[in-house]
Amino acid sequence: MTGAKEEVGGAPVSGTQGPWLIVLSGAIGCCFTAGIFLVYVFGVFGEAMRERLGTDQAAIGSGVALGLFSLGFSSLLLGPLIARFGIRAPTVSMLALFGLSMVALGLPWATPFSFFITMFILGTTGAAASAMPYAIAITGFFNRRRGLAFGLMLTGGGVGATLGPHAARFLLEILISRRASALRPRHSPFQRSSGFFCLFRLPVAS
Repeated sequence: MTGAKEEVGGAPVSGTQGPWLIVLSGAIGCCFTAGIFLVYVFGVFGEAMRERLGTDQAAIGSGVALGLFSLGFSSLLLGPLIARFGIRAPTVSMLALFGLSMVALGLPWATPFSFFITMFILGTTGAAASAMPYAIAITGFFNRRRGLAFGLMLTGGGVGATLGPHAARFLLEILISRRASALRPRHSPFQRSSGFFCLFRLPVAS
């Protein structure tokens, strides 16, 4: 284990618990990577996105392909930025854009064209939401137990790929049920009382 603090953006980490906290945060971060969202989670929302955008499934698939394609090149963008400015500033900046692009996917005025632009931005900034920043930080802090640290970090990816689609479907079902309850007509107290009044006024069958 080394103490190469300059390789992690100058963030001071003291003692023996700091590096393992990086491993823990990396495992949690790997649960929510851009790749897991695009490959495993987005398919759950594909039908809802198609209906809201008024397009076909082929367009949604093309948008996801564009996101994955740009995600492959985002590492070429993040890597030199980390080498020049350290981990923290480039990663946080790209994560902010990544989060905003995720929010933009749910805007009510989204169009198919804006969907493609958003997926491109999401993929271009997706390297910040991957194992890459954590792997660089772990490399700077670990030497003898580096393989163990990498293995523990990457377990988060397996957890995210396994539980992510189920969590997304659970959230989607909650949203659908809430929308259905909101669209259900609600009767006023006067309407309910008038219904009971009409019930009592029905003639009794002989």
